[in-house]
Amino acid sequence: MDSYELRLGKDIYRHYCQTCHGETGAGDGFNAFNLDPRPRDLSDPVFQKKKSDAEFADTIRRGGTGVGLSPLMPPWGHTLSPRQIDEVILSIRALRKQNPSEPAPGGPAANPTTPRRTLSRGPA
Repeated sequence: MDSYELRLGKDIYRHYCQTCHGETGAGDGFNAFNLDPRPRDLSDPVFQKKKSDAEFADTIRRGGTGVGLSPLMPPWGHTLSPRQIDEVILSIRALRKQNPSEPAPGGPAANPTTPRRTLSRGPA
């Protein structure tokens, strides 16, 4: 079950971000096709790994122009409180797609004593 803060962040994301960034954060929201450049894929694991929470907060607060990115992303610093920005960052982090080179949370790598199961293909 999601934490209370994450649920609040998801509501904020739906209200302010989803129109452009899309439900899954892939940059394919309803408005995305009208924008050039298109909104960033927030679910990209490589992008998420290289961006700190402070960088996300700065971008949300100051908007694209404020951080040298697209002027089409508005600044939300006068709309959202610092706490709401932290909550929406939690929801953005939750959008992260699983990188195929990283084990899934709770997968075999999380518990090395659990044997891996293989599918039997039958006689070759």
